[in-house]
Amino acid sequence: MVKKRSSAWIKNNLREIKHTLPRFFAIMAIVALGVGFFSGLNVTRPSMLAACEEYFDTYSFYDLRLISTLGLTDDDVDYISSLDGVSAAEGSASADFVALDSDGTKMVLKAVSVPEKVNGVRLVDGRMPESPDECLADANRFSSDDIGKVIKVSDESGSSADSLVSDKFTITGLCRSSLYINFERGTTNISDGALDGFIYIPAQGFDADYYTDIYLTLENGFEIFSDDYDDFIAAEKTRFEEAVEYRGELRYNEIVEEARASLAEGMAEYEEEYGKYLSSRAEAEAELADALSALEDAKAQIEENEKSLSDAAGMLESAQEEYESGLAEYESQYSQYLSEKQEALEQLDSNAAQLDEGIAGYESALSEIEESGVIGRYDALVSEASELETALAGTDASSEEYETIYRQLQTCLAMISEIEKTGVISEYQSAVGALAQLKENRAALETLAKETQDKFDEAEREFAAARSGLECAAAQIEDNRAQIADGTEQLEEAKRKYESGMEEYESSKQEAEDGFAEAEAEFADAKRELDDAQADIDAIEKATCYVLGRDINIGYYSFENDTMIVDGIAKVFPIFFFLVAALVCMNTMTRMVEDQRTLIGTFKALGYSNAKIIFKYVSYAGSSALIGAVAGYIAGSWLFPQTIWKSYNIMYNITELPYILDPVIGVISVVVSLLCSAGATYLSCRSELREMPAELIRPRAPKAGKRVLLERVGIIWKRLGFLQKVTVRNIFRYKKRFIMMLMGIGGCTALILTGFGIRDSICDITDDQFGKIMRYDITISVDSGMTPEERARFVSQNSDLLSECVFVCEDTLEVTSESSSVIKTANVIVPEGDGLENVMNLEHDGERVGIPDTGSVLIDEALAEKLGVDIGDRITVRLDDTSSVELAVGGVFRNYVFSYMIMNHETYTGFVGRDAEYSTGYGICAGDDMRNIAETLMSDRGALSASLISDTRVQLDNMLENMNYVVWLVIFSAGALAFIVSFNLSNINVTERQREIATIKVLGFYPSESSAYVFRENLLLTAIGACVGLVMGVFLHMYVMSRIKADAVSFDVNIKLLSPFCVSILKGG
Repeated sequence: MVKKRSSAWIKNNLREIKHTLPRFFAIMAIVALGVGFFSGLNVTRPSMLAACEEYFDTYSFYDLRLISTLGLTDDDVDYISSLDGVSAAEGSASADFVALDSDGTKMVLKAVSVPEKVNGVRLVDGRMPESPDECLADANRFSSDDIGKVIKVSDESGSSADSLVSDKFTITGLCRSSLYINFERGTTNISDGALDGFIYIPAQGFDADYYTDIYLTLENGFEIFSDDYDDFIAAEKTRFEEAVEYRGELRYNEIVEEARASLAEGMAEYEEEYGKYLSSRAEAEAELADALSALEDAKAQIEENEKSLSDAAGMLESAQEEYESGLAEYESQYSQYLSEKQEALEQLDSNAAQLDEGIAGYESALSEIEESGVIGRYDALVSEASELETALAGTDASSEEYETIYRQLQTCLAMISEIEKTGVISEYQSAVGALAQLKENRAALETLAKETQDKFDEAEREFAAARSGLECAAAQIEDNRAQIADGTEQLEEAKRKYESGMEEYESSKQEAEDGFAEAEAEFADAKRELDDAQADIDAIEKATCYVLGRDINIGYYSFENDTMIVDGIAKVFPIFFFLVAALVCMNTMTRMVEDQRTLIGTFKALGYSNAKIIFKYVSYAGSSALIGAVAGYIAGSWLFPQTIWKSYNIMYNITELPYILDPVIGVISVVVSLLCSAGATYLSCRSELREMPAELIRPRAPKAGKRVLLERVGIIWKRLGFLQKVTVRNIFRYKKRFIMMLMGIGGCTALILTGFGIRDSICDITDDQFGKIMRYDITISVDSGMTPEERARFVSQNSDLLSECVFVCEDTLEVTSESSSVIKTANVIVPEGDGLENVMNLEHDGERVGIPDTGSVLIDEALAEKLGVDIGDRITVRLDDTSSVELAVGGVFRNYVFSYMIMNHETYTGFVGRDAEYSTGYGICAGDDMRNIAETLMSDRGALSASLISDTRVQLDNMLENMNYVVWLVIFSAGALAFIVSFNLSNINVTERQREIATIKVLGFYPSESSAYVFRENLLLTAIGACVGLVMGVFLHMYVMSRIKADAVSFDVNIKLLSPFCVSILKGG
């Protein structure tokens, strides 16, 4: 009998499930969605951590990284390897350099030695490098087409590439490195401050006897990112700091001793070589002095000979002048002599002829006179008169004789006078005198002619002697001139020899002096190098050692941060989701028990125990909840992690996500599901079973009618129809049902709105970032050696292509703060001048933000939030792994993609300590064909490269498109829950009111009026619940968005007006 009763009881229970199958499946679906969402999101982080840990274990990712400012040696590696707890230790060499690919594209790469034990690499394509000039290239930066191409080390690398053996590396393969699990490659202190990728080269590709790092793995069984692991690493850091400091002390002593020994050897060699130099210099100077002395003697002899020749030439010139003067004078005198001789001879001849002619004339005249006898008579008379005068003179005057004589004398005188009166006598006398004179003159003339001829002969002899003397002088002059010419030639030869010797001497002297100067410079350089070496030795500081954990690795840190975001969402959103599902499930079962109180009373009246009756309903609720929990747990633990991982895996190089079933989460899910369903059912049954069977069999008395609040608003209440008033009274009269409906519908609405809000917050990021904030269309790279004038000319010359162009210096730095332990990478922008606001819209709370003063920086809102700082606070900018600088936050601005830090030139050069290279330009295209503009700028206008922002926009759209998987998963889950909840509540509402519906049908209501009677109430409840849910969704969305954080992208809290409308349509449906 008992067995038959049990069988009937089981059949009854199964029949109950069959008759209420929609309700059973609704409970099962609600629980499955809640558990799936809860378990899926909660298992996502462990799955991601498991995948990461498997990846790290496979490639032996380091636990600690040891750095010493003096470098690390093989002995250090051996010593570290020998320490307890060290699983593996390996030295690593690295160098940052500016590279040029086969197309001439410039990039900054980190060369790392190929690891063997720690931080393994995964070969993606090609083969491993074998020679020092071969390399594995970053698979994220290069493609399979690049295998076989050559990477060149640019001269811009400076001393950072000195440790590389080769300046060309041939790509033999592509790889992914465990040191770089995401797209971040870190920072550097060369070029623009950001690493574009990495290459792996064999250890022999580095020309150094030390390592830059030692990476080691430790023996530990702790999970990554766990507090136990962090505590373990913190403790191990202390131990290894002591070890590396000990090795650093040894390294310091070794370096100092080697340097001192090398310096002593160099000093001894310097002294020896300097002594040899001084000796050779003295010999060379002595030889030069002897040569100079000989040359000076030769010069003195030349000067003496030159003086002698000059004197001789002077004398020769004087002689020549005298000769020429004498010759001229001779010729002049001789010419004058000949002229005078000719003239004298002609004069003499003329005079002789005249005298001869006169003499002849006078002789003829005298002969005629004498022939006339007058002259005889006159001479006789004169003689007689003379005698008479003589006689008279001797006679006494008184005597007659005297008288006679006197008379005779007078007569004679008279006759003489008579003759004289005729003039003959005077003429004759004149003629005689003239003739005598002529003859005298003729004689004198002959004498003169003879004397003149003698003079002429003497002159001829003198002239002949003078001519002979002149000829001798001319011959002597020619002879002297020939001697002077010979002497001059000999002197010129001597001069040439002297000059040649002097040139040779000067050349030898200059060569010697150059050699001396070069030697002195070399010795000075050597001495300076020795002094510098001594100063360097004195300045050698003891090794500064660092022991760094994984948290310094940006990929490791970012992965931890991203998993914490997922974990943060898993701690909030699924719980809320689960609560809504549990609440609806509890409401469903509670109302089911209340609805079947008559049946419960019948069972109790028939003798069924309370436990049996309770078990009927608990098993109903528990079985549906258990099936839903198990199904949701299994499906959710796979679906949610895989979907979320698909969006995150675009940023990480980790292997496939493992499928993890967390038993704790499974137990919690099942227990909570059973408590919410079976527990609520149990409590409801206990409450009903306290009453007597007779009371239970009778339907529960309806609640007393009361005026609802809306009845007090007459202006509205009077305008409602009868059925509308009934609907309002039914809704507000049953407050428990109203509240449960409100919470169920409102919760689902909030979940759906949050899903749409997440989508709205994501989908507009691209437009906001590249349409409102970054207004430039193109990024241009030019030669870093351009002067400000050349950049201004570039802007002016390209004004037809670019309506705006602003040059900036770009860099990448890591920042942190005291209020936050996080380390974030920030893209640094240093504008040249004041034109940045023309290409970037810097705003905060709707107000324009300017670049702050020196010593302060402008950071974006997301970076400020991540660092936990505000305006006026200070942040720490890490320049490398060992140095940093503090700067003040001068302002914040709105930004969504990446993290930016903007500062002026003085802050960058003075505080950061780097030279600003304004080699990047932000331009706004003047036309629509931006690709053609970019090509023109590169081909014809001097730009090294030109990148369109539209390409970056596409990349971001692709990344956000992957994130839509998560968003649509949330929306779909929330929508499914909302549909099931709405269906379930509506189904319960109709089922509970079957008698009421039957009554109004009996009263004559048409089917359409009966349906409207029910649906009106449901629609009103849905509308009220949706309104409440929209308000709840706004706050839930704000909270969820505050928990969703990513390094590359930040999200704005944004819900479009269309989203609530879509939610309302979904809820209405």
